Amino acid sequence: MKHILVALFVVLGMAGCATTSEVTTVDDRARLVVYEAPVDAVLYVDGLSMGMASNYSSKKGALAIESGTHEIEIRNSNRSFYSERVFLGPGILKTVVLR
Repeated sequence: MKHILVALFVVLGMAGCATTSEVTTVDDRARLVVYEAPVDAVLYVDGLSMGMASNYSSKKGALAIESGTHEIEIRNSNRSFYSERVFLGPGILKTVVLR
């Protein structure tokens, strides 16, 4: 009986020693910011619409893009305001200012 009680206390004591850990990940994707885009301008990356260019007008609202070479275009239904083929590395912030 004494051995059973000792074993029980050991198991209960170990249960209280559970450790926790915190895992953090770093988002090192490149970011794209567009300033002064017309209200009807749409942002395209590699031919895919990313939505209204004005949605990406601050560092906080920047578009995260995987590293690599990309075709960036900003246009509306009538004209292209900006078009460039760029290489964006990890952590790079690409700023496009339309005037």
